[in-house]
Amino acid sequence: MQAAYEIGPDGKLGLSVPGRCPLGEDGSSCVVRPHDRRPRKCGPEHPLVVCRCRAHGVSFTVYPPGHVPYGRIAIVAEDSEGRVVQRDSVGSTLFAAAVEASASPDSRSLQRRTIQRRLGWCAALLGLAGSAEPVLDRIADVLWLPRLVARESARAFVPLQRLRDRGSLVLKMLACVPPARRRTGLFVAGEIAGLWGRPSRWDPGGRTLRPLV
Repeated sequence: MQAAYEIGPDGKLGLSVPGRCPLGEDGSSCVVRPHDRRPRKCGPEHPLVVCRCRAHGVSFTVYPPGHVPYGRIAIVAEDSEGRVVQRDSVGSTLFAAAVEASASPDSRSLQRRTIQRRLGWCAALLGLAGSAEPVLDRIADVLWLPRLVARESARAFVPLQRLRDRGSLVLKMLACVPPARRRTGLFVAGEIAGLWGRPSRWDPGGRTLRPLV
């Protein structure tokens, strides 16, 4: 679950505590309270709040916008309050690996194994690798990509051997996804690809968990 972490009157970063837990999406009553704070060595640069729902007896970690469970780097560039970081829409995200891969090998700042691993996740999010056609079509739909373009790109991606070529194709496909759609579509694409569970975001102004798409 995602929710905004905001700077309070005391100058400290706090969480807008969700009014529902993941099991409360069906509309059943929840009693959610902060339970603990979990430091992170990577990913969000602040401790994450663990909440517990007394009604359903479950605990869950609340991630800031742009991040996914156990992720070492953001999927999209948003600050802790959910605002788009326009100045760095790719460089601080998972897709920085595609930028590194498409550049000259001498200019890479990431290790090759890290580039390969993250590039594989990028390809999966865009439906370029490891997806059967029905799954690929669903990913294309949530990213607002023409199905024919998505299928042709996936066929072109498979035989590519060089990281530079794979990185270039990933960036080309990402550029086809409308920027406004990346904020939500990439998280749903990750669910469809089997990378994580159903994504949702708590809207402090609402009363229910808001599906990202």
